[in-house]
Amino acid sequence: MKTPVLKLTAVIFLITVTIIACNKKDDDNTPNLCTDGIQNQGETGIDCGGPCAPCPVIAAKSFSNVTFTYQKMFFSTAGSSTTVLDSNQAKLVASTIDLTYTWDNGYDAAGFLDPITRSSSLYYWSPMFQTTWTNVSKEVIWYQTTLLNYLDGSFTAAKNDQSKIGQYFADTTTVSITTHTVWPTGTCVGGRNTTTGFSDYQIFAFKRVADGKRGLVEIVSAPTPVNYSRTIVNIIVEN
Repeated sequence: MKTPVLKLTAVIFLITVTIIACNKKDDDNTPNLCTDGIQNQGETGIDCGGPCAPCPVIAAKSFSNVTFTYQKMFFSTAGSSTTVLDSNQAKLVASTIDLTYTWDNGYDAAGFLDPITRSSSLYYWSPMFQTTWTNVSKEVIWYQTTLLNYLDGSFTAAKNDQSKIGQYFADTTTVSITTHTVWPTGTCVGGRNTTTGFSDYQIFAFKRVADGKRGLVEIVSAPTPVNYSRTIVNIIVEN
């Protein structure tokens, strides 16, 4: 009588082991979303933060007291130059230019404009700012934000830990794309785009389309009657 029971027990054991092994194999084949090279599932960085291991604290690339004027309007956060360039200088490194400044003296309006838009004929009312060579520059999408560093320390925090830039972008109530009645969405802030404003302490956000790098621009000093076209900013961008 014991032999059939032993055989049945052995069969049940083998079935159980097989099921466990199959399940284990399925688990092994399940993609690990924390190593897929994509920022998803609530991660604050690529494969880190949120449900994954904490992101390493990495300082953002930063530029302090960057001064734009109606004469010097072009800057590269990629690092081709540490200073703002005039049109002739910038033309020599056009593919690296991403931040371009505008000053519309007819409206006393300062702002930042996507270089691809700047190269097009859409910029018809101020041809002096149209630079056709910027069509090879990095396309930039501009965003307005509710961040105010002097109140919430947001810019300084992101400067010290670049993962916070991603956290800000993830919240559409904090970072939202700009709108304009003439140009496509997200091409400019300030200037004649009256929906964004352009004043001391404002923080704008931007994203380079070519490589997806995101950054923040903090206005230190907007134009005044004394310095009618000069704008001084601090800039940070993801490494």
